[in-house]
Amino acid sequence: MIPRRDIILYNGLSTLISRWIFDSEKRSYPEKFEKNLSSHFYEKEIFLLGGGRQAFHLIFDNVDFEEGQEIIIPNYYLPVLIPIIKSKGLVPVFCDIDKNHLSSNKDQFLEKINEDTRFVIIPHIFGHMGKVKKQIEAIKDKKEDILIIEDCAHSLGSETKNGRAGTFGDFSLFSFNYIKTLSTLEGGALLVNNENYLPKIKKDYSANYQFPGRLKTVKKVIYYYFLLLVLKTPLLILLKIFLRNERIKKIIKRIHSSHSKNWRREKLSPFLSYIGYYEFLSFEKKQEEIDCLHKKYLDNLREDILEMMPKGEEVRWSKYFITLITEEEGAEISKSLFSKGLDVAVKDEVMGVCSIDEDLNRSLETYKKIIQAPLHHKLRKKEVEKISNKLNSVL
Repeated sequence: MIPRRDIILYNGLSTLISRWIFDSEKRSYPEKFEKNLSSHFYEKEIFLLGGGRQAFHLIFDNVDFEEGQEIIIPNYYLPVLIPIIKSKGLVPVFCDIDKNHLSSNKDQFLEKINEDTRFVIIPHIFGHMGKVKKQIEAIKDKKEDILIIEDCAHSLGSETKNGRAGTFGDFSLFSFNYIKTLSTLEGGALLVNNENYLPKIKKDYSANYQFPGRLKTVKKVIYYYFLLLVLKTPLLILLKIFLRNERIKKIIKRIHSSHSKNWRREKLSPFLSYIGYYEFLSFEKKQEEIDCLHKKYLDNLREDILEMMPKGEEVRWSKYFITLITEEEGAEISKSLFSKGLDVAVKDEVMGVCSIDEDLNRSLETYKKIIQAPLHHKLRKKEVEKISNKLNSVL
């Protein structure tokens, strides 16, 4: 089985743990990791968190808005975030997506801006970026006090000629989940570009956010170690069968510590920051290796399959799976490729449609027909050729 995700941390985790045990500067790694990220984003302020979605809590708890104000969101996004948004008293307004970069259709979200609009979320879905700077300029021209949340959960490493993903919005959030371009197994960060809200966010973070206890961190590491083991072996097939059972799903959800009540006020633990610090040191090199593999895909896939790729706009590089919007149902293609030893799917990811409004037909169609192929730095060129051949034969 060729896994879709990068599972390199499975092989390196025992080495990291043994080095950590004898490290005399354990508590310094959150600060070190923050400094690394800050330098990457032109010295902007970074707040490390227990998960990417916590960034929404940190924003909404410290930004002034009135209950009933609106937040514009692309319909192909994370349905799990909608309850968080509603719990803060905001009204989500969904718009359709652009086929080139999978984020909001510019003309449609501009039409939906009104006097009640307070936020607009601009995500870079699977690392693809649109003309972010021009989009934000158009939004601010229409209503100056709108705040832009740039969702970079998939796009650390993506950039345009105008700057890096995460440097355009008032706020930018990142995820370091085990499948992301930079992984600490679990975690995230908030970058604050808007100086007006920085003091209040900094005060809240300092006073109310805590590191998790050692036992909780150990539980997280064990959870993800075995998750990566499953992805590495044929046990993945059994997991997919077990997850059809709702009772088993609930048990796994209970084991996963991010569902505890106090999780939303968790900082990234020193050990996970330690992983992030060392992963970041080789981040640029890994991205260059992935770039070479991406070019290998372009050389081996059929021309008509290349036309299925979202192109993005003004993008220098974007490294988060090979994304294809197919002509057939993605689930059926996924089953066919899985039987041939290739993990290609999208339905088991957190991405989905937030509304089934038929006027949002582009996002509804994309959700049904999108698939992802592996793209991570431990893939070998021979594996890329093999994957390409399977895609060429099945699509």
